[in-house]
Amino acid sequence: MIVETRFIRVSILFFIVMTTRKKKKPPTPIRRDQTVSKTYFDLFSDVARKILRIAELDPALFDTFTKKHKQDMMIPKAFPPRVSPQKGHNIPPVYIRGLQRGLTRYMKTTWVGNPEIRLNTYDYVTVGQMFLSYLNKLNTNILNINETHTEIARTVLDRVENVEIDGNHLMIPLYQYVRLLLVGLSKMNFRIYYHCYDWSQGANPCCLIPTFYICEKRAEQTKFYFRNTMHTFYKVSMGKIIEGDPIHMQIPGSSVLGESESNKIFNVYVQGHALHRLNERLDTLSPFYRNLVLATSVVFADIHRSPSGHHLLSCVSIAEERIGYFPFELIDNNLLILSFIPLSSPNAPEGKRLYSSLNMCKDDTVFLGMDKLSFYKKTDFDAVPLLRDALQEAGIWHLTEMRSEILNFDTENRRTGIIARFFQQTTEEPNRDEMLEEVAKLC
Repeated sequence: MIVETRFIRVSILFFIVMTTRKKKKPPTPIRRDQTVSKTYFDLFSDVARKILRIAELDPALFDTFTKKHKQDMMIPKAFPPRVSPQKGHNIPPVYIRGLQRGLTRYMKTTWVGNPEIRLNTYDYVTVGQMFLSYLNKLNTNILNINETHTEIARTVLDRVENVEIDGNHLMIPLYQYVRLLLVGLSKMNFRIYYHCYDWSQGANPCCLIPTFYICEKRAEQTKFYFRNTMHTFYKVSMGKIIEGDPIHMQIPGSSVLGESESNKIFNVYVQGHALHRLNERLDTLSPFYRNLVLATSVVFADIHRSPSGHHLLSCVSIAEERIGYFPFELIDNNLLILSFIPLSSPNAPEGKRLYSSLNMCKDDTVFLGMDKLSFYKKTDFDAVPLLRDALQEAGIWHLTEMRSEILNFDTENRRTGIIARFFQQTTEEPNRDEMLEEVAKLC
């Protein structure tokens, strides 16, 4: 009993002591959003001076701002741009990851403005945009700073932010690159991808997150009646540079019919057969690159005539090298891409010259595989000088130098030997059936 009483007294005494004891005030939390490290201070200063140089101003003008002004402009910070699916749009996660890697790699390896200034896109977006945001506040009189700084802000914005420099706003190449990636991922007969660009606020109100929101739209198809048959075509579309629904790609009438029809515009559609032929014959290129080939060809819109007099749209690579043709028909204000023919086809100007010099027929090129890009990678043309010279004279030799996007094709000695026998310069006609059968066994 005595022990219990003593325990109660000690407990009460401990409670009184603890309740009457002065509590220490918790330490004032450090405002992380207000801190500017020396590393970031130096980086921001370097980027700001480079932007002044792009605006053709003296970079020393940055030092006219006081240290307090510099710290104020450095408090807001931007994360590196992110790639995210737009809410309500079903984008494969592997596409998002690939786009993020491609975007980061692009920003760290490209320059904005004059390349000699050495301001990469990554620093411009994450740091330079914060400097321009501060200058914009000066220009709109949100900040009460002297007239000299206001004039600096006005000049920089006029020369960097509000007008085009060398034909491009400094952010336009980045938008164009993202659009290029999305065109490569799009399938004209299935789904079109496009993007919207926006800034959002992170959990920290002083941190901003630039984001490319990826959207998708099902490919639009329509039917056209020609040659006594109803055919299905798909609208050739691509996203806008910054935001908005995909636009229907068009070709000016002057490119198709000459300057007399310069006011006319043709909407472009592609038939599924053309996409199938494109995949089949450009077999060394990845699906991503083949999608770019179609869009690039429409953008450049180089029109020719086939030996039989039909319209042909040049199929060109991103390097603007011709790798084939798209035959097409015109119906009202629509240009309908019907198929894809390789350069070795007798319906192509280059193929016509090749056939004449080698005395070949269409079946020969098909069985030898000359209608596919892989032929020009697998063949050792030094062992077949007759064919090598004919390809050079016909304007097809550049296909041997195109980089493969799928596999590194090695030359095949057995195939090359058969092809060499096929093109041997003798007075006797080669046994084509026998040789083509040997080639077929190699496929």
